[in-house]
Amino acid sequence: MKNRMIATESFRSGKDIYFFDYLVAVNGRHYLRIARMENCSDGPIKRSKVVIFEDVIQPMIAAFAYLLHSGAFAENQDQTPKDIREKAQEIKALRESMDPDMPLRERLGLYGAGTLTEHELVSLLLGLGTTSDEATHMADELLGHLGGNTAKLIGMTQADLCRIPGIGMAKCSVILAAMELGRRSFLAAPITGSPVDFRYSQN
Repeated sequence: MKNRMIATESFRSGKDIYFFDYLVAVNGRHYLRIARMENCSDGPIKRSKVVIFEDVIQPMIAAFAYLLHSGAFAENQDQTPKDIREKAQEIKALRESMDPDMPLRERLGLYGAGTLTEHELVSLLLGLGTTSDEATHMADELLGHLGGNTAKLIGMTQADLCRIPGIGMAKCSVILAAMELGRRSFLAAPITGSPVDFRYSQN
């Protein structure tokens, strides 16, 4: 029994051809195969490929989306890797100087959402905007269930979230609403420097 092709797409760029194949292996696992075929004028055709299995496809898509979005919507299009590192160091230093007992809502208002950790952002969504034990415990449960990878929230349903201890219907609704707002904001923002504005429209 051979691996079965489910869907395939390809495109040409100059002398190179790129293939994107979605397959199912003999063991039932789905995977994405990305291949490049390079036509060399002075030698044989060169082939290269990478295989990505289903358990990392969604995190990979999320990572690419974040990367491309960050590049397209950066406040300063001329910023260098050094600028990005320095900004990250500034945020880290600011976090270390902040009063750990300050309520999260106040901290967000004074210093911006970018200074909050993922755990604090989740606590803010699930709790009352304080450092209460209840909100912290729920954030621990959620992040533990996700293995610390918030990209796994993509595609989760209310039923999926409600299986996590301490996360009821109300908290599920808050998380799903926040994810949907983030998705719409991402798609609705115009791409700077492009002749076409890609915008989200809801029918």
